[in-house]
Amino acid sequence: MSNLIGQSFGRYHILEQLGEGGMATVYKAFDTRLEADVAVKVIRTEQLAPNVLERALKRFEREAKALAKDPADRYANMRDFAAALENTVISSQSSVISKKVKSEKSEEKRVDVEKMADQPAPMPRPPFNWKPLALGLLAVIGLASVIWMASFLIDKIPAVVKPTETSTLTPTSTTTPTHTLLPTATMTSTPSLRIGSTWVRPTDGMVMVYVPEGNFTMGSNNGLSDERPEHTVYLDAYWIDRTEVTNAMYALCVSTGSCQPPGNSSSFTRSNYYGNSQYADYPVIYVDWNDAQAYCEWGGARLPSEAEWEKAARGTDGRTYPWGNDWDVRTMRRLNFSDKNDPTGSTETVADDGYADTAPVGNYPFGASPYEALDMAGNVWEWVTDWYSETYSGTSPSSNPTGPASGQYRVLRSSTWRLNEVNVRSAARTMDYPGYRENDIGFRCSRSIP
Repeated sequence: MSNLIGQSFGRYHILEQLGEGGMATVYKAFDTRLEADVAVKVIRTEQLAPNVLERALKRFEREAKALAKDPADRYANMRDFAAALENTVISSQSSVISKKVKSEKSEEKRVDVEKMADQPAPMPRPPFNWKPLALGLLAVIGLASVIWMASFLIDKIPAVVKPTETSTLTPTSTTTPTHTLLPTATMTSTPSLRIGSTWVRPTDGMVMVYVPEGNFTMGSNNGLSDERPEHTVYLDAYWIDRTEVTNAMYALCVSTGSCQPPGNSSSFTRSNYYGNSQYADYPVIYVDWNDAQAYCEWGGARLPSEAEWEKAARGTDGRTYPWGNDWDVRTMRRLNFSDKNDPTGSTETVADDGYADTAPVGNYPFGASPYEALDMAGNVWEWVTDWYSETYSGTSPSSNPTGPASGQYRVLRSSTWRLNEVNVRSAARTMDYPGYRENDIGFRCSRSIP
């Protein structure tokens, strides 16, 4: 799509290409209204099935709502969102979608877009009313408060705050699982288990942490509608993986024939990711729900329920993030998120998590949860076993909920290296088709206490 360079579309004049991945390309452009350089992402739609485009737009709408910190700036439903899109400029082969975001300073507005993987839809969907987008070349939404300022430009990135001594502490190797296969495994008897207890899974060497039985607060009254209302949930005790499953661990399952290889061996910025020893301890990506389920079963475990995942992330005090309630990422390296290194457009231009893509698992000990689980915020989305329902928080059982009996989408938790503080909250939810794979989707496993 390099032929777009030098062209003008509405208020945007394309200057140069910044990056490309999946089915989209990121460009640096000049916004003639703001008189500033911004980033726009062009999504190629000419070969997209209608249900694939609808799915992307649905995820895009959820992220746009989350990014809008003022509820007044959020779209109430897809109908309102579609009405806004009717004001776009349409041409013949691709479309650009801008997210609705309220900036804290009027001169610091940003442009964001949803990136989609080049994969077919896993199941048919009924027709919908997004046909004009599928026919478009470049649709630029001209909403005054919808611009996400590109922080790719060196001259617009604020000076980096020098991190404190604590912010640059290097995690010890004890947080990274070993890949040595153990011949036997002996669990400590249940009465002696306590917070801080661990068990090494013999099939892949994954360290699992103990989560005791009891109540915790699930959901958030301050989040999106599918997180409300807050409610008390009781869970039996269980084990959960300390980190996300790594490339090296997943390769063990593939070598036995019990797992399929990831759908793609690259990552967003790395052409050779899975199978490369340099990234052995990085999270496996491009795995769908079925891949994750097969791996956990091979390992003598299972995918966690959504409730198990959330309790392991936030404990029993209803905290916002695994480490607490403070968003202090400028002075403490707590997670891998959309920081100054984010190649898709930074939401925090001072914080430095050290990576422009996925990070090694267990790399942020200062982001540990109350049960010493790591990477429960950011890095990659994680599949859980539940079907998705937007209203399940208000109707779920109060004891050991396992999600709706059926559905169309599976739940994803944790967020990703390219999203912000709103999306990495422990109560935040998203969803996708069980067969969906992407460069920021992985998983971890759990295990019931006998």
